Amino acid sequence: MLACSLMNMNTVKFTLQFCGCACHVQGEENVGVVMVFTIVSAVQEKLTHILESAEEHKVAEKERLEKEAEMAEQVILLH
Repeated sequence: MLACSLMNMNTVKFTLQFCGCACHVQGEENVGVVMVFTIVSAVQEKLTHILESAEEHKVAEKERLEKEAEMAEQVILLH
């Protein structure tokens, strides 16, 4: 019985060491994944901001041109 308990303890120790190594390796691999995710998220956020700004500029320019056209039309009608 004592031999069986010692064997089980050794098996448990080995299993814990193996799991620890496996977790360490998995952790190192995940660091790369997290880093890539962070970079891609930042680039995606920046691109979204750029596209939204471009769309706002496009709308503002269209409104400006429409307003200029209306003003030009009013000037023509007044003369």
